[in-house]
Amino acid sequence: MADAGKDAARSPHFETLRFGAILDRTISLYIRNFVLFFGIMLIPQGLSYAAGIVFGKSLGWSNRLATVLYVLVYIVIDLLSFAAGTGAATVAISSRYLDREISVAAAYRQGLRRIGSIMRAWVIAAILIALVFLGALVGTFTLFFFASDTNSNMPPWLAGMLSLLVIPGIIILVGRMIASYSLITPVNVLENCSARQSRKRSRLLTKGARWGIFGIFLLYLIVVTIASYGLTLLVNLAMGIGPGLLFSAGQTYIHYLVLAPLQFLLAPVPAILVVLIYYNQRIRKEVYDLVLLAEALAETRSGDYNRRVSQE
Repeated sequence: MADAGKDAARSPHFETLRFGAILDRTISLYIRNFVLFFGIMLIPQGLSYAAGIVFGKSLGWSNRLATVLYVLVYIVIDLLSFAAGTGAATVAISSRYLDREISVAAAYRQGLRRIGSIMRAWVIAAILIALVFLGALVGTFTLFFFASDTNSNMPPWLAGMLSLLVIPGIIILVGRMIASYSLITPVNVLENCSARQSRKRSRLLTKGARWGIFGIFLLYLIVVTIASYGLTLLVNLAMGIGPGLLFSAGQTYIHYLVLAPLQFLLAPVPAILVVLIYYNQRIRKEVYDLVLLAEALAETRSGDYNRRVSQE
């Protein structure tokens, strides 16, 4: 009885969470599993960071062909790092949220099996998001062209108002689309879905919650930006760096070294948010409690989910 009570006390809460509560649980889950989550994300972040430093130096190479080739290599390294890191992190975060033990090596063993599918899903999603963004820009320039035309009957005040609304409108449009694809990785890894199914199911699970998801990641971006900018100002004051020297070649690497720990420290947070949002949406939309959900996810790794979807 005592053991049962202890297990019940350790088990995760199975109720639907508000988005504010997801933020709180993200922080608490990260603190309790700091070494595991930080260790998982340190590998791809370090690889991507090192490649980024070389990328910065490659822009000054005299051999342009070598620069172009390295840019392509850098993009591949970045994609591989993202897919491997988020895949392994998803496995680890899911396991710890369901109160299961897991190691860094075990998380990578499971996550790496899905690396190709994760990359394909996100590359297509990124292309679709880019097309929407470019379409919005073309529409904006077309609007400005007609508004600035001397033969246009559009009042100047209306043209100015439209200009003020266009940029936030594009940000919201693209942000909501990113939110619709935000659950690609957990769906892909935890439900053993194909790249196409991952995009489709992510859109299904996020339907009706995209404003909230967009708001969570916008808040995270604002906090990270403020923290990075504040740390940069402190470094400037400590080292006596003036605003004009902030982006000089010598100081750029100092800022890389100073801001790198912050970036590495915060790297697991988006992955934790995504996994918790995924669970929350499954509970909300499919009336799952996490005990049943854990059993269902165990089945999906053997392909039962795809068979069940095809039957439905």
